[in-house]
Amino acid sequence: MPTFENKPINQVNKKTTIMRRGDMEIPLTIVAMSTDFMLRYRDKLGVLARPKVSQTYVREDGKLVRDELGQPITKDGPEGAALWREWNEKYTALALVDVLRESPGLAWDTKAPESEDTQEWNAYATALHKEIVVDGGFTQKEIDTILKMADDLECQIDVDKALDSF
Repeated sequence: MPTFENKPINQVNKKTTIMRRGDMEIPLTIVAMSTDFMLRYRDKLGVLARPKVSQTYVREDGKLVRDELGQPITKDGPEGAALWREWNEKYTALALVDVLRESPGLAWDTKAPESEDTQEWNAYATALHKEIVVDGGFTQKEIDTILKMADDLECQIDVDKALDSF
């Protein structure tokens, strides 16, 4: 195992912040997303397998053409867009729970299945999204901010400081 000054370097980056709801202050410990996140949910459990839709429309610059909600527009029309929206909701719910996994006192009523059944995990991800957005009242801005903070924790390299040493 790699070490630095006799300490293992395989530690998880984390940041503590406060989310305010009314007169409550909820401490959140945000951590970098698990390194096996996509492997676990997409490859092993089949939850985040990409939707089976026909071709998406692509702009000249190679980027996907998206609707007003930011979802890729497919030749399947509204049905294809609905599949992408469902995929995005599941991804968001599972990612949010993953990056908040070390938040003290934060608990979810929706419990993860004990089996590896894909249908059970899909139902779990859908119910979790409902709990987060509908029941929990998380706004899209809150979700985006938390996931952005976690994303920033994945790479804690000070490039400017490194460039000063050359």
